[in-house]
Amino acid sequence: MKNVSPPPEIAKLPLFRQLSAEETAKVLRYGRRVTFPQGWPLISEGTPGDAAYILLEGQLTVWLGRELVATLDPGTIVGETSLQQDTLRAATVSAATPVLALRLSSRKFGRLVAKLPAFARAVDEAIAGRTTRD
Repeated sequence: MKNVSPPPEIAKLPLFRQLSAEETAKVLRYGRRVTFPQGWPLISEGTPGDAAYILLEGQLTVWLGRELVATLDPGTIVGETSLQQDTLRAATVSAATPVLALRLSSRKFGRLVAKLPAFARAVDEAIAGRTTRD
């Protein structure tokens, strides 16, 4: 395996800080970079989970019904809870600004969680951090 270093701006994001350069590169290879215009919903409350998104650039807003409950910055993962817990989406997540994100299909997300313990821990910590703030 060749030595691959992820771009420094990605390696500094909170979700990736716990991962080695090789692990980060693997996550980036498994995902697909996608862009969303301001106002676009990435995730809709009450729908089945089909993917998780790691925010690389821009900001996201989280809505429960019509109530704004959070604004998220780069390095945040969204959509992972419904994939991990096999539940419907708990909130709507929209692009507050133009967004660049890494999309991980449910299949690829599951593979990463199974193959990379550090990624699985980072995801579990993201979920736990969200539930303890509520």
